[in-house]
Amino acid sequence: MKKQTKIFLLFAIVSPVLLTAESYKYSGKAGDLKSGKFLYTDNHIETRSEGKHLSSVITYRDAKGNVIARKNIQFTKNSYLPDFELEDLRSGYIEGGVLQGKSYKVYYKKDKNSEKKEKILSLKGPSTADGGFDHFVRKNWDDLISGKTVKFSFIAPSQLDQFDFLVSKISSTSKTITLKMRIENFLLNILVPPINIIYDSETKRIIQYEGISNINNEEGKSYFVKIVYDHLQN
Repeated sequence: MKKQTKIFLLFAIVSPVLLTAESYKYSGKAGDLKSGKFLYTDNHIETRSEGKHLSSVITYRDAKGNVIARKNIQFTKNSYLPDFELEDLRSGYIEGGVLQGKSYKVYYKKDKNSEKKEKILSLKGPSTADGGFDHFVRKNWDDLISGKTVKFSFIAPSQLDQFDFLVSKISSTSKTITLKMRIENFLLNILVPPINIIYDSETKRIIQYEGISNINNEEGKSYFVKIVYDHLQN
């Protein structure tokens, strides 16, 4: 048997998922929520197998096309609590999370000159982190479109903590559903503006996002953005 054939057979045995995997690409254009000024694009490459979302690589580019940040997300352990890491290439800011059994390790690094801080969080009830929220919405889709409010814990690595949030439908059309995500704590709700997200009713994919961004400005503070997504594959 030829060497190349042996290698192929070995690969087929140990990596059947990779052989059947396919990619899906889409992008979003982010503008300042108040002024509308264009800020950056986020370019997504999803890896899927048999309809299951396995991972995503997201590349962020500024108005000049320069890569300013990258994020890797792995959904193989848990769709709602993925392992992920975001790195801002300008400042050296890093944040991420890793699922460890019934716990979730969060960490962040303020900039390239800072020490990394981390904490192990005990999961309480329905929980989600980062891109896992999208899968959480799909899981609760029927309840949300029927008008029910869904409560969950959202994990914030930059705060080394988790917070109780509520998500509910605020409007819908024949083609879209708009959800509002807000923190449950009354005092924090004043400080943290709600997030509005528009989904395509048929594909259940995000087509618009309004709220706090995971990308920071030059002062190291989060942008507040409106992102419009284009799901035409390129």
